[in-house]
Amino acid sequence: MMDPATLLLVLMMGAVPAPALGASGSPSTPRIDHRQAVQQQRIDQGAASGELTEKEAARLQAEQARIRRAEDRALADGRLTRKERARIEDMQDEASTHISRQTHDRQPTN
Repeated sequence: MMDPATLLLVLMMGAVPAPALGASGSPSTPRIDHRQAVQQQRIDQGAASGELTEKEAARLQAEQARIRRAEDRALADGRLTRKERARIEDMQDEASTHISRQTHDRQPTN
């Protein structure tokens, strides 16, 4: 049997969540995740409305997948540094520009 002080310490450690961890136990990146979801929605909407050709939509989807993989690699060690966050956000900025350009290029869909 554990002594009362050790038992109390173990119970307290289990009751205090790690500050930057989400429900799954992995680091939380709500801003990045929300932006990814919004960009995905823009791609889906462009494909559905005919603003994006199949090839354009596939290219933009691949870009989103690259960003997700970069985020996964950055989070592999359990934390996201400022430099990693900045790199991912730069990738998202570039992807947003690509989505906008492709949806407004007035290219006919076939």
